[in-house]
Amino acid sequence: MEKVAEIEEINVRLTRLEEEVRELREAVSRKAKEHPLITRKPTVCGGEPIIVGTRTPVRAIVEHVRLGDSPDDILEHLPYLTLEKIHAALEYYRDNKREIDVYIELNEDEDFWKAWVKSSLGTQSVSESYPLMDEDGMIHGVV
Repeated sequence: MEKVAEIEEINVRLTRLEEEVRELREAVSRKAKEHPLITRKPTVCGGEPIIVGTRTPVRAIVEHVRLGDSPDDILEHLPYLTLEKIHAALEYYRDNKREIDVYIELNEDEDFWKAWVKSSLGTQSVSESYPLMDEDGMIHGVV
């Protein structure tokens, strides 16, 4: 019974976040200012804003900055980017802070990822699809 209540709570949280993301996407699409180095692809990172020509979400750049990395530090960690693209991601964040903060919250939500992994498997077990992951979605054996 406790697991059912936990799952229902996770579903409520996911529904709320999904609705908020949908509203934010609509607001962003109406926004006049363009960001030519930022794009969205439904099949990449769940459609969240990414840097053009990469699979790097704007969220990842913001998270680097929050950890204390400078644009030069980020460039060292992600050498396929340019300073121009890093600054474009940060500008996009300044213009769309609420949207990116939702993606950051989702990315940090362990329960969300466990539910996502389980829901994406269909009839397969977690260990069949992801050999280094246990049934609770925890990764093991990676060094």
